Amino acid sequence: MMGPRVILLGGLSAAIAFVVTGGCGGRALTGQAGTTGQAGTTGQAGTTGQAGTTGTGCATGTGGSSDMFFSPLCCQVPLTAEGAVPMPHGACTPTDTQFCYHRTCGPEGVGFDPVTCAGGFYDKLVDCRFDPSRDYSCYKIPSTPNTACPAGVTVQATMECDVPRCTLCNTSQGMTGGIYLDSGGAAKSGYCVCQPPDPSGTRRWSCASDTSWPCPGGSGCGAGAGAAGAGGGTGGVGGAAGGGAGVGSGGAGGGTVPGCDALPASALCSLNPTGQVAIQSMSDLVAAMAGRWLLCGHGSVFAVNGGDVGLEITADNHWYKLYAAQGAATIRGAGFDEEGTWTTVDLGDHIQVNFDIFGGGSIYPAPVFASTPRAMRMNNNGVFKATYVIDPAVPVGTVRCASTPAP
Repeated sequence: MMGPRVILLGGLSAAIAFVVTGGCGGRALTGQAGTTGQAGTTGQAGTTGQAGTTGTGCATGTGGSSDMFFSPLCCQVPLTAEGAVPMPHGACTPTDTQFCYHRTCGPEGVGFDPVTCAGGFYDKLVDCRFDPSRDYSCYKIPSTPNTACPAGVTVQATMECDVPRCTLCNTSQGMTGGIYLDSGGAAKSGYCVCQPPDPSGTRRWSCASDTSWPCPGGSGCGAGAGAAGAGGGTGGVGGAAGGGAGVGSGGAGGGTVPGCDALPASALCSLNPTGQVAIQSMSDLVAAMAGRWLLCGHGSVFAVNGGDVGLEITADNHWYKLYAAQGAATIRGAGFDEEGTWTTVDLGDHIQVNFDIFGGGSIYPAPVFASTPRAMRMNNNGVFKATYVIDPAVPVGTVRCASTPAP
């Protein structure tokens, strides 16, 4: 038997797959001087052509209000020493532009990647950024499954599609925790939308990971497809148009609110899960484990009564504790002890999952999965055992309750 081997899926940077429908194009190179024209039928000689100018790749103001928030755009700065537009993973020198925004991330290319020159290459600093003045209601995460999504199919970026505009799809019919395939066939946690027809009349999926999706934090995203919120919670701001489902959910960045009602236990927790899910490969593990899991009981895989109410695991090797949010919802934790990364070790007879905790420490749960309802049991070396379920009825929140420290 081969010894243990460490397998890292994805990477620590968010993976994005989409079809660019706009934004910055490539730059035109310096034009060549025209040649002397040949004599026409009238006997007049052609004139010498004028030399072309260096193209900018995108005209001033094409980004609209985004030009105020994301400047300079990489397509507006000088070409690199290699004659290329600065972009992630491209080569750079100390004399090239050291920082700019590359407009090619998020669904349909609506986001901006901040890139910096470091160690001879351009690299992304953080996940995709989005214009705070733009309406992202087309990318709103649904609170109920989208039945228009193809059933039993894992949608793949750049493949043909035929569902209504602004309909999010993945293996969970557009719900949080669903999986899609990027253009190379790799499984990612995120969403896809079907783009308008291209010049040939073909519509194709544009996809992005959940960490590079403009919702739920963007303007117009809200908490599902409800009506506008009826005012902000204490310490928050009013819900955006098209936002909360009848309650005044605070906007992104609204901090925490006191007095949140306790998150009710999921009805799915009263069921005894059946239908063991066989894990025979890494793709099986990712498909089974990625999702937004709700804790059954008060003891999580990390601690008893630790304040967390769930666990979100993404296909790009991140995990986040979930906490109660306003409106009987859940929200990701952030910072020390509330998030981290995961890796796997193939031990031959099973695959061990390692959770590294941001701030220090690790746990080594052995997840077991059931299909009905979709459930996960984790055992942290016998110290802490926890059962989690996927409950689509629990929405994604925007304002964290103050019963636990804010991230």
